Amino acid sequence: MAEERRKRNDWAFNELSDKNAQSWNTMLSAYSQKGLFEKTFQMLDVMPDPNAVSYNSIISSLTHHGLGALNLLCELHGLATVIGVRFNLVVCNALIDAYGKCGKPGYSYSIFCQMRETDVFSWTSLLVAYIRASRMPDVCSLFDHMRIRNVVAWTALITGFAQNGEGDKALCTFKEMLEEGIVPRASTYVGVLSSCAGIPLIEKDMISAMRLFERLDEKDRVTWNSIINGFAQNGNGVMSLFMERKYDIVTQLDHYAILIDLLGRKNMHGEAADLIKRAPWGRDNIGMWGALLDACRVHGNLKLARRVAENLFELEPDNAARYIMLSNIYAAAGMWGDARTLRRYIYDRGLVKETTYSWIEINNIRHKFIAKDKSHSQLEEIKELLLKLVDPMKDAGYIFQIKCSYFLVDDAFC
Repeated sequence: MAEERRKRNDWAFNELSDKNAQSWNTMLSAYSQKGLFEKTFQMLDVMPDPNAVSYNSIISSLTHHGLGALNLLCELHGLATVIGVRFNLVVCNALIDAYGKCGKPGYSYSIFCQMRETDVFSWTSLLVAYIRASRMPDVCSLFDHMRIRNVVAWTALITGFAQNGEGDKALCTFKEMLEEGIVPRASTYVGVLSSCAGIPLIEKDMISAMRLFERLDEKDRVTWNSIINGFAQNGNGVMSLFMERKYDIVTQLDHYAILIDLLGRKNMHGEAADLIKRAPWGRDNIGMWGALLDACRVHGNLKLARRVAENLFELEPDNAARYIMLSNIYAAAGMWGDARTLRRYIYDRGLVKETTYSWIEINNIRHKFIAKDKSHSQLEEIKELLLKLVDPMKDAGYIFQIKCSYFLVDDAFC
């Protein structure tokens, strides 16, 4: 259907005898919004007189379509510069925002410095660009130099602190914002509540967070999860469930998932298991049982691990990862016979553990990492950095887990 509609649009455009800038820009915008950038650039090449609107529509669409956006953005920016397009305030702001979303705040700053005029959106877009790159010292310096600091800028700064684990600074910034007479938005409260969830709070602080929550006119899932996470993180899971009942909302599975995960981390496994049983469809929820099994592995709770694993075996009998995790729990407890029996069962049934990986996205390029994989192009730099992190991690109290694999030989057939 979408392909047919596009063909009709192409036909209608080609039938136009007098194509003006508006008709060309309409087609450019349509192609770029659909992510058809090859077609977009082909049309841009044959457009008689591309203007600032032409480039703005493409720039605004680029960063919504994932990998490769930075290269296309640089190509487009360079092309416009070479042919002498004069960028107005709107296009410059779009470039600042786009380069920021591509993880290049330095490029955003370069555009900003070349602008003859700026507005509050220019400053805020540059602020957000540095926040995305977690360059909080630069963020604070830029914020201090802003002539006009509206609610969007304040909210961005608060959210930036919260996302970078600086909850105390987020709360101080919120207090300063109120003292400046700025009226918070709903998104501001989300940032503040998220910061409350990320730091240890005394009872008085949690009451303040609760009052803050009650001031919200519209409470969406994000705000609910933030306040629930805050109570649960600070050891008050019962209070978080009470809140849901008090405000007469339908409890969502992700609310339960947050609590179960946190209860498991705090070694409150019995409470987590009871909560799964009380949760709607909880007994059939693989994610909840999986989180609890992992918590049992971390804390060495063999008795409960067996019960949890049995539920998972019924829900997904062909998932080798569950059997392997239980066998590792047996091995950690010194029950080598049970561990080997379970591994043999996996082998006899022909179960194969699905390869899992972690990933991180830098400058719109996704880097995947698999255990024991040595194919990454920057492997030596990564190893060197990890070695440098060992001592700081120990100083911070991190205890290295050396019991990560108990069957280095037997793993070959799993």
